[in-house]
Amino acid sequence: MGRITTIFIFTAVVLFNLSSGAHAADWNMWGKDTGHTSYTTDSVEPPLKVSWNFDLGYRSPGFGPVEPVVSNNTVYTRGITVDGQNVQGWLFALNASTGKLIWKYKTNWDIRGIAVLGDLVVVSDDMNIYALSNGTEKWRREIGSGSQPLIIYKNLVLSGQAFALSLENGSLVWTYEPELPGADETHLVNNWARPLAAGENKVILAVETIQTYYTGPRVPTVTEPPKLGEPIPPEPPQNISTIIFSLNAETGKEEWVKRIPFSIESAPVISNGKLFIGSNGSVQAYLLEDGREVWRTVLPGFRKVEAVKDNLLFAGGTTLSMEDGKKVFTYESSLSSPSLAVSGDILYVAGSSNSALLEALNASTGELIWRGVKVIGYNSASKPVISGDKLFLTAQDGKLYAFSHGTPSAGETLGLPMRAPSLGAVLSILVLLGASIIIRRKK
Repeated sequence: MGRITTIFIFTAVVLFNLSSGAHAADWNMWGKDTGHTSYTTDSVEPPLKVSWNFDLGYRSPGFGPVEPVVSNNTVYTRGITVDGQNVQGWLFALNASTGKLIWKYKTNWDIRGIAVLGDLVVVSDDMNIYALSNGTEKWRREIGSGSQPLIIYKNLVLSGQAFALSLENGSLVWTYEPELPGADETHLVNNWARPLAAGENKVILAVETIQTYYTGPRVPTVTEPPKLGEPIPPEPPQNISTIIFSLNAETGKEEWVKRIPFSIESAPVISNGKLFIGSNGSVQAYLLEDGREVWRTVLPGFRKVEAVKDNLLFAGGTTLSMEDGKKVFTYESSLSSPSLAVSGDILYVAGSSNSALLEALNASTGELIWRGVKVIGYNSASKPVISGDKLFLTAQDGKLYAFSHGTPSAGETLGLPMRAPSLGAVLSILVLLGASIIIRRKK
């Protein structure tokens, strides 16, 4: 009986370990997955305490936080160090349980996005996309210019506006040139692509186009400023719209195109066969199959669709039904520039404040459960990233933090008081970055 009991206990312990740490859900890319759902069934319950932190190097208001990603109990994140006039970028791979450095990789350009599949991490920067395994470069492809995070879908690396690379060797699989409005003698045009989304064998490219009309020449002549008492000439009228392109994920061929008379405030979100768009004044849902509008809910202000859970869509303080767009509940955050992620039944909000960086709300009701993480001075944080029993985020103080369930000590404070650099220091760093980019491009 004793031997049987021992075997039973041993088996139970092994099964427990397998079910907890080994099967933690990955947060593979920006927005968690190719649909940017920012939702995981991994549950991290508040209150939260700091488990560990890792110094990513120098930070300032000139460098916004980039969301870390997690795969196979490894956290991948970027860092920037400044030593005199030398500005150096890094990719760090850290043990998610302990925060210890596994390897680091020196980058030539500032990292714009990170995506992981298994042990292969793919990075996009200002000029290249490249893949690393255990800190060793496997392939590299020059893309000319890049600013959007990338995604990995069906063994393809998708980025830009829009192209697909082989995950295996970085070779070009397909590229798509969208037909976009161009400037002429009557107006100027700016086209802004949002991060790609993918699902159900489709790749979604959303481009906001801003047309500025002039009654005179395309580039107005600068004259003397109006004298005191004279009316100020009105700004040229603008027409803002968004064009959505649906592409076949395997071939890059266009399947449908839809133009909507709204600006778009965030990346498209894909879930349950629908495409969701947040805009200035409304949230819309479209069938992913053919682009047909399913519903449109009018809401005041700018709306970002940032997370989903079951049949709920979280869009800038309002939760809607994904089925029909009806309001389910509203919620309020005390944080500026909030970003959202859902962990089980908890809606986590990270943002800027002079007293806190994180809030936890009931994801079904919007009720505030917990507000915490003390900060000194005005701070900001990246989008929350959840995997296993931890929540990760990078803060403006230049550190990556890992939080787990537990009661923080009375004096626990996130980071040290910020030594905010002077405006001159920030401008100097930005000038150095710009100069280094010009020099590298000339080479």
